[in-house]
Amino acid sequence: MITIICATNRPGNRTQIIAKSYAEILEDIKAPNELFFMENYVNDFKIEFWKNSSLKIGSDLTLLLNKSKKVLIVVPEYNGSFPGVLKLLIDSIKPFIFKGKIIGLIGVSSGRAGNIRGMDHLANIFNHLGCLVFPKKLPVSNIDNLLIKEKLVDEKTLDVLKSHAIEFTKV
Repeated sequence: MITIICATNRPGNRTQIIAKSYAEILEDIKAPNELFFMENYVNDFKIEFWKNSSLKIGSDLTLLLNKSKKVLIVVPEYNGSFPGVLKLLIDSIKPFIFKGKIIGLIGVSSGRAGNIRGMDHLANIFNHLGCLVFPKKLPVSNIDNLLIKEKLVDEKTLDVLKSHAIEFTKV
């Protein structure tokens, strides 16, 4: 099974559109998956988050990770990297939960680099945790130009996502 993490807790984010599109592609190719939206846990992100290991977001994600061999993280660019709440979430989960997982990364940005730097930062973290990072990191740039009414309509991007999904399911 593949767990897809939409790596921002910002309500109404566009990253979820890419995550949902990827999940639909996985469904089409008969690859089991589950979506995990951090925005559903917006109230869990408090200043004392790290003190409380029983928060619902950490336990829910741990349950998903325990039944997944692969994790795809769809991550928006925040200030040249990835959202701090994602790092907080990673730090709240026991490191052995990640060990041996295959991690795929898709970066999303309104600019032209598709969060390449943020994906590199995450790759370093997951390498440290003993994960295998899928080498084809996928930058999705200019997200605003790829959508119509909160739907991904750009055919080239959809084709690239499908190609990525097919390759990711084969590793």
